[in-house]
Amino acid sequence: MRKSVVKSSILAGILALLAVLPWFRSIKTAQLIDVTKPYLGRYECTTATLGDKDLLERYAYIDLELETEKEFTLYYREKEGKVRQTHGRYKYDKTQNTISITGLKGLILNRPFPLENGVLTISVPLRGKTLVMRFEQV
Repeated sequence: MRKSVVKSSILAGILALLAVLPWFRSIKTAQLIDVTKPYLGRYECTTATLGDKDLLERYAYIDLELETEKEFTLYYREKEGKVRQTHGRYKYDKTQNTISITGLKGLILNRPFPLENGVLTISVPLRGKTLVMRFEQV
């Protein structure tokens, strides 16, 4: 009698699993990406130039963190200085896969910048030169 109870319990478990499997197959990866917002997180600056000058020679690091409420924090530290940070706002356009930085103290960057494969590239004219910054998602 016990063997038949155990066998029927195992059979019931297997049948329940088989009943649920089609539901799991119907979940599409694209839907999960929309929910998880893969662009969020911290980005490390790997390139920062102003004209011919390499700005990373002066800084120990420059990091950008895209946060959930359309706000970002830019963390940076000069090689001989304290950690500093500044905040701003951004917009993510999932159809164009771009980020527009709308508020950063001293700069007006209200235009889209490409975000491809976890790499954000910012290129803007500044004081007669071009500022180019490349951030890679950590």
